[in-house]
Amino acid sequence: MNFVRNLNARPIWRESISNLSWYHRAYLVDWGVAGFMWLVAEILRWIPVHERDFALDDPIISHPYTHEQVPSWANWYISVIFPIGIVVYWGLLRKSSHEAHHGALACWTAFCISHLVTDFLKNRVGRLRPDFLARCEWSDSAHACTGSSKDIHNGRMSFPSGHSSTAFSGLGFLFLFLAGKTGALHVTASPYLSTALSSRLLRLGLAASPLVLASWIAISRMEDYRHHKEDIVVGSLIGFASAYLSYTIYWENPFSDKVYQQGLTAQPRFVYDSQAAPISATNYELANAYEDGEELGDLEAQDDQDTPRQGR
Repeated sequence: MNFVRNLNARPIWRESISNLSWYHRAYLVDWGVAGFMWLVAEILRWIPVHERDFALDDPIISHPYTHEQVPSWANWYISVIFPIGIVVYWGLLRKSSHEAHHGALACWTAFCISHLVTDFLKNRVGRLRPDFLARCEWSDSAHACTGSSKDIHNGRMSFPSGHSSTAFSGLGFLFLFLAGKTGALHVTASPYLSTALSSRLLRLGLAASPLVLASWIAISRMEDYRHHKEDIVVGSLIGFASAYLSYTIYWENPFSDKVYQQGLTAQPRFVYDSQAAPISATNYELANAYEDGEELGDLEAQDDQDTPRQGR
């Protein structure tokens, strides 16, 4: 009986607009795991960092200690709060709690993964920043650094770039989200819009704009003598890898053919809903062949009559 009802059920993603049919308690665990990763990353900041030896005449770490173009607090708002705000607003605009929740959870998870990996590497590698000697303020008489202990500690955490990983985790996720909604990464998909957004280059430019912003944030760290080029590259890769992993867990692959069938865009997954797959794969022509009042027991009885019995 439930099977027959499922055949006549409408797709679950439409029901999620008006209710919480997508909800599962495991999502609370996901939020908790992501929060735990963030907490561990914050604790790592207070653990003594690996201290490398250095030479006072090393030109690689002799750059001036300058003002930051993008402070940490600004990077937080640009790369984390802004993308989450965009995806949540989109979900509310669509009146879909499913999209709003999965957008926020996936973006937050991407940041937490990159934050944990980045801070662990910073603590264990202990690479000196390009401006380390300026932070150190070496004293020949004391034979030690006399600068601010906070600046010296932070000066030993160059690899990888935290700004770059954060930027590419949040803004990289926003890129994948916009690409999934516009079909920008699916070059063979037919445009389903009749407006100016049917332009492939316009859709690609719109989707890629967050990556341009993330790249500027990453490059600014090298201009400010906060990081070496290797720090920037590895941090950016960590961030984008975290974004892609988190996105594909909770959202459909923006490269997939099935995402753009019948003019649809990338939809959030039913990660923990075992009924989502069979319902989405239902043969609705078969469902329409049955009358609304027909019960499953009647169907089974009819099948028994039509099936030849063995042994006779």
